[in-house]
Amino acid sequence: MNDGQNYNRDQEFGVHKNVIPQDATIADVLRLLGDPEEYVRQVLSTFYTMKKQGEVVVRIGTTGTGLRPSYRIDMASTGEPISAFDGQTHRAFTDVKSIDTENWSSCSMNFVEVRDLLGQIRSRL
Repeated sequence: MNDGQNYNRDQEFGVHKNVIPQDATIADVLRLLGDPEEYVRQVLSTFYTMKKQGEVVVRIGTTGTGLRPSYRIDMASTGEPISAFDGQTHRAFTDVKSIDTENWSSCSMNFVEVRDLLGQIRSRL
């Protein structure tokens, strides 16, 4: 397998990093989501709970396939992470401070944008 050239295990096994662009939002990855309506509904539910801390935004993780991207809730004014969530279970990660910021999208969505996105998804059904 390794004939002296640089060996990339990810390429061998077909793992694709950076499937999600660095500036993607939930709206940008809708076509990749396994169940767009349920995913966005769960994100909106989490978002609603986090709004109690002030004006917040959500950004998605940019690693993985995009089927159920992890997401992070940040303070809108500072970009400071409040909490991050597993995109499959929608449970909070236990240590936000250890989450590498380069694995999160540089763009975000606010509550109204996510709510409106859910409405658009539902109107297509």
